[in-house]
Amino acid sequence: MTLYHGGTSHMAAHAVDQQTGEVIDGAVDLPVAPPACGTVVP
Repeated sequence: MTLYHGGTSHMAAHAVDQQTGEVIDGAVDLPVAPPACGTVVP
């Protein structure tokens, strides 16, 4: 995961099926989490 200067994160995945050789690639850009994210509410 790479944190960009704007606060978004870019995640990428690469997978290869060992039996068939099929390749799957994926990527997503995530926006900045809201301030309440990760806050524990009793």
